[in-house]
Amino acid sequence: MISNEELKKILTDGMMKYCNKSNESNLAILNIYDGINRIKKLGIDEQLSTIYQKNWTKPKEPDYAEIKQQVSGRFKMLLTKEMITKQEFENYTQTIIQDVEFCEKNKDKEQIKARLLLSLKSLKNAGLDTEDREAISEWYFLLSQKNKIDIKNDLNKWLYDFNPN
Repeated sequence: MISNEELKKILTDGMMKYCNKSNESNLAILNIYDGINRIKKLGIDEQLSTIYQKNWTKPKEPDYAEIKQQVSGRFKMLLTKEMITKQEFENYTQTIIQDVEFCEKNKDKEQIKARLLLSLKSLKNAGLDTEDREAISEWYFLLSQKNKIDIKNDLNKWLYDFNPN
């Protein structure tokens, strides 16, 4: 029979050995090991959590090409499911992809901010559900972050019709 001390060592060693993949797989390993920890009342939750945190990696921020791919993919899916019209598909994808390309080619922060806000205004009345509007907000937030401009309040206002000021 394995003693609690041996089991603690097996779990922490295993966590160190196997917790080196994606955040999702690391979390799955943590959940299994933490379940054993709780059942056996080993008291190593802090050690397991520390190992998980040490191996957690910040998700890679998509580059401009990946954002364009996400935009096209999302709106193609909506078009295929007949949730948007062909005209809406073209309008949404062209607007957002042109903004991505504008951000790629320009470095003037004021011009970029003005362009992004103008496009958001043009997309304000888009007949999209909350999830799709959140995706648009996320893309525009990424564009703003890449160009070191702050449009968080504008995005909140656009998305939720909420102005924190």
